[in-house]
Amino acid sequence: MIESFYEVYKNAKLITPDDDNDMEISTGKALISRGIMLVGTTPDLEIFDEAGNAVTIQGLATGVIHPIRTRRILEGTDATSVFVFW
Repeated sequence: MIESFYEVYKNAKLITPDDDNDMEISTGKALISRGIMLVGTTPDLEIFDEAGNAVTIQGLATGVIHPIRTRRILEGTDATSVFVFW
């Protein structure tokens, strides 16, 4: 079954940004986000895009789930908390 990007998120996880490791649901099981929520004062999000390039998205609204797909959230992210949804 192919999931629509617009389906309700089934899972959420508080993560710690990491420059060296992709996100995991559990040990060895990769996590690709379908949404990201940042908590902080106008936080910037730094991620790897699908091609593996570092991208900084500035001035994202806090407390909003942004429809961003990524496998890694980098340490340059300056949010107080980072939640990923999939």
